[in-house]
Parts: sequence; C-alpha cells; structure tokens
Amino acid sequence: MPGTTNRLLWIDCEMTGLDHERQTLVEIAVILTDEDLNVVAEGPNIVINQPEKVLNNMEGWPRRTFTKNGLLNRIPPLLHYFPVQILDFLRRESVNKTCPLAGNSVHFDRRFIMKYMPLLEKQLNYRIVDVSTIEELAARWYPNELKRAPFKKGTHRALDDIRESIEELRYYRSSIFQHVSTIKEVTLRRPLSKSKWVTSTGNKFQLAARWYPNEFKKAPLKKRTHRALDDIRESIEELRYYRSSIFQR
Repeated sequence: MPGTTNRLLWIDCEMTGLDHERQTLVEIAVILTDEDLNVVAEGPNIVINQPEKVLNNMEGWPRRTFTKNGLLNRIPPLLHYFPVQILDFLRRESVNKTCPLAGNSVHFDRRFIMKYMPLLEKQLNYRIVDVSTIEELAARWYPNELKRAPFKKGTHRALDDIRESIEELRYYRSSIFQHVSTIKEVTLRRPLSKSKWVTSTGNKFQLAARWYPNEFKKAPLKKRTHRALDDIRESIEELRYYRSSIFQR
C-alpha cells in the first residue's frame, strides 16, 4: 500500500493504575492518520474484560475517574482476553511495524502493551512520536503559543484522548513550526529497557523528515562513536539545529 510509511499510528490506553507490574489495561483505541494528520482509518475502541479481583485492585484515581466517565460500568468482570481486533486492523491497513506510534506520553501506554499485549507490541515500530515532548519544548520556547493550545476535556476515554492528541499536534504544527507543506516524526521516546524511557533526538525528528525533508537532510552529521557523552552532545546539537531550522523564529 503506497504511503503507509509516512503514516502515524495513534494508540491510547486506560489503565487501572500507574504501575504496569501491578495494574493492567481496561480500554484501548487506535486511529491511523497520514503525515498531515488526516484520519485514514479509525480502528477498534475496545473495553477490555478483566477478572473481578483485578478491578478490585484498581488504584483510587482511576476508580474515581472511570466511575465518573462511565467506563467502570462498561468493564465486564470476566477473564481477560486479547483484543485481536487490533492486530486485524493493523494487517488490514498494512502498517505492521512501519508506522511510528503516536500519542501523549505514549511511551507509558507502550509499557503496558509490552507487558500485557506482547503480540501487539511486536507489530509496533520502535519509533515514537510523543506529543507531550513537543508540549514540553513549547513550554520552554513558545510559552504564549502554549497558552493558546486547544482545551482538552480530559474525559479519560481512549478514543477521546487520541482525537485530542491529534488536535494538539495539529495546533503545534500550525503555530510553532515553520510553515512548510510537508513532515517526518518530530519527537521520539526510545526505550532503554522495559521500564525506563527517555526523550531522544536521534531518530526523533522524523516529523522533520515527513514535514521538512530538505531541512532533515541538512541535520548535523553524527560521528556515532556510541560513547555516552559523545551521544549526548550530538543529541543537543541536533535539537539545537531543529530549533533553528524547523521551528518558528
């Protein structure tokens, strides 16, 4: 299928708590967009069955939130099953392992997917477009524009959260990036281990390769010594270059 590698795979999960070793997933939704953030396909939105003992172990904040938004009453207290519909969706759209995972702090969602849905995790590209990282850069470089970012209702339902993340990235693209007609991923979080994540510039300005291919080609050459201090310095130089070339001046 042509153009699939420029697409972004948006995933959002709702969990029973923050600790992926003790808590688990109760909802997952998927949306596929093109590089210009137009929705190509809306995937499954699934409330995941969980045994009653799992629901009884839910932390206080999600219990209050999911009671308020109605999700708790929709979770069937049954044996857990794997939502194979998502794998079917990925196969149908021919995006297995080709599209960066996108969302707000989506590294957190991936941590749960890695533990509880390993078959799904194996089909995901290792690159991540983290809208929250762009928000952090906006807070430091464009505080006035950040104040005008779209208001989020914060329903904490998976499909709603994805739609709001897409709108947020669309706003940043129009307000803090240079006005150019095309994109590659702008912000990537790369796994250090199954439980540790960091913000990285390495392959991360793939929004740059999709939106700013000419500027992406001019990015500083990396020596790739694979020594820790050298890699940090090169990452700082890379981010400095992107700030001067693809963000609004």
